[in-house]
Amino acid sequence: MSATPPSYYRFLRLIEKNLGKDVTYDSDLTRVGRYLFGKKYLGTFPWDKRPKGSPGGSKVKGYYIVNLDKTGEPGTHWCAVADGLFYDSFGRALMPDRTDDDPEQHVLENNCGQRCLAFLCVYERHGRAVAKKI
Repeated sequence: MSATPPSYYRFLRLIEKNLGKDVTYDSDLTRVGRYLFGKKYLGTFPWDKRPKGSPGGSKVKGYYIVNLDKTGEPGTHWCAVADGLFYDSFGRALMPDRTDDDPEQHVLENNCGQRCLAFLCVYERHGRAVAKKI
């Protein structure tokens, strides 16, 4: 059974009501991310352009969404980062500081961008401990 907090699904429904339930683009995610989180939202990036943090390896403060593809590639899957906490809606262990490994997204769904925004909403509203359970 998933430990995902119910508020995640409430946020997801609200976001899908505005963005739809299908593929999202970086411009959509940036527009909504900046609207919801203001200056905390650092942007939407391809994997090779994501914020790396300062020298010494300290975590990046703020929120962003990153595609697993690099610049010039078509874009395959959106993931989100909130103050260094990594979220992948497929539940894969792609980074050490990450959410639970239970998938929220079915392989046939195309709403990973919307799910990233829902994760960021949970983090913003409830904090790291609750968001980590997603």
